[in-house]
Parts: sequence; structure tokens; C-alpha cells
Amino acid sequence: MRLAFRRSEAGRFKRLKERWRRPGGIHNKMRESKKGIKPKIGWKKPEVEEIPIINNLSELNGLKIKEIIISSKTGMKKRLELEKFCVEKKIKILNIKKLVKKKKIVKKKVEKKTVSEKIPETKKTPVKTEPIKKNVDKKEVTEVKKKEETKQVVKESKKDLKPSNTATDVSTAEAKK
Repeated sequence: MRLAFRRSEAGRFKRLKERWRRPGGIHNKMRESKKGIKPKIGWKKPEVEEIPIINNLSELNGLKIKEIIISSKTGMKKRLELEKFCVEKKIKILNIKKLVKKKKIVKKKVEKKTVSEKIPETKKTPVKTEPIKKNVDKKEVTEVKKKEETKQVVKESKKDLKPSNTATDVSTAEAKK
């Protein structure tokens, strides 16, 4: 895979194109080799063949290469199919760690399901409760509510009417004289 040497600040301004230009500012971080990558002597195109990234079985059928990388976008089903095919054809998968981790997770899920299936669930019979229905007219219900409300009002009014203490009233009247 070849490195792309981009011009400094090319992503920031539309007017600057992506092609390489040597940075020349006084405080430019790329010129000082603190940020970004700039071409130096020794950068070459790699001589080794690139390792193909495979998405599905149809891409894998025509290849003669013995090493592949399975794309990270592929799902678990296709990943397992690709692994079986690679085992048959003796093709090495370079990102196999990802597969191993996923297999462990899948095994744990399967084990949990089998354990829960083995434990018999006790069936609880639902208790049938029906609300008691009374054949009472709406008028009777409203009358009963009104009677209860009037009783509460009468009780509250009795609490408000406290008898005055006559002895204290007489003593205050004498003190005023």
C-alpha cells in the first residue's frame, strides 16, 4: 500500500489541491517534521505483493495467493464460511484473532441457551380473579358520594368553630380599663 503525501493544509482550504508541495512557512509543523509525513530518501513502493482484502466467497474463488485478510465489514456467517473454505484450500487468514474472539462469544451464547433449556420451568397456573359487578345505577352512586362530601364538610366546619375562653376575655377587658 502506497503512502499518500498530501500538501500541508490541503484538507483545510478548498483552493489547495491534494498534490505534494514542499511546506515552507516559518512555523509550519510539517516542515519541522513534527506533524504529518513528508517524503524522504528511502520511501519506495513496496516490492512485495499486496495482501488482498476479501469480502465474500466469490472474490476468494479465483485467487492463487496463500494469504488473505477478511474484511472487517463482513458478518459472522460469511466470515465462518470463508474460514471453512480457507481450511480446505490451505489458505492462511492473517486476521484470525478476530474470528477466534467471535467464536468464543458465540460459544458462550450457545452454552447459555442450552443451560436455560435444561432447567425445567415450573408452570404457574394463573389465578382467575374477576371484578365484582354490582348492578347500581349511576344516580345512586352520585347521591352516595354527595352525602359523604357533605359529612366531611360538616366535620371540618365543627373543627373551625371552637368555643372562646370567657375567662381570658374578661381579664383582657379589665386590663384595658
